[in-house]
Amino acid sequence: MFGRVTLALLASASLLPVAAYAQDDTNTSATEEIVVTASKREELLREVPQSVTALTAQTLERTQVNGLTDYAPLVPGLVTTSTQPGQTELSLRGVNAGSLGASVGTYVDETPFGLSTAAGYGNFMAPDLDPFDIARIEVLRGPQGTLYGANTMGGLIKLVTVDPDPRAFAGHLRVSGAATDGGDASYAARLSLNIPVGSQAALMLGGYSRHDGGYIDDPTRGAENINSADTTGWRAKFLLNATPDLTIRLSAMG
Repeated sequence: MFGRVTLALLASASLLPVAAYAQDDTNTSATEEIVVTASKREELLREVPQSVTALTAQTLERTQVNGLTDYAPLVPGLVTTSTQPGQTELSLRGVNAGSLGASVGTYVDETPFGLSTAAGYGNFMAPDLDPFDIARIEVLRGPQGTLYGANTMGGLIKLVTVDPDPRAFAGHLRVSGAATDGGDASYAARLSLNIPVGSQAALMLGGYSRHDGGYIDDPTRGAENINSADTTGWRAKFLLNATPDLTIRLSAMG
């Protein structure tokens, strides 16, 4: 059984509300307009002067993805190499810095997330977050150092989380299970709550617990299904519409 613990605190303030309209550009007709924030501002996908793939929450839900290795096949040019749960190396268009550090950056909203240097094993410790409350995933190919800094020589994966909504209370519960021929069963439970705080603010709380059943045996030790893994996590996000032109977001995850 493998274990990993990650904790992060994120904060951002924007002078214009950030849109969350992006859709899967591989399954969208030419008449639909897709808005992304790949260039740190709202733009139609067809007007972004670079190669961008956007996966929406509907696509992630429909394909039942649990992490990087599940949605990587949906993104042209994205390859993952995983030695065990929690240790995944990313490459886009074949660009890989090897042991020198990460070549594909990872952002959660507008905040860099994860380790970056070779000393911190940034080359194979890409954040593998459960996408249970992700509004969309934007994948940018090619060097992105101008806007997103170091360790984006190959590109960038940007996870845009769902914003709290001050308009109404809402909840979302998803329970899933799967069976593996010759391996253990897998199951998961995910819960999120949207709680309005007055007319201009809201709080979103979410948590998940997932068991990925193993299917690899080690006959030298007489051990079965050695690649099973248990993952638990939580997220909290607070949003305040301070003025018509100023939105403040505070978030934490573990």
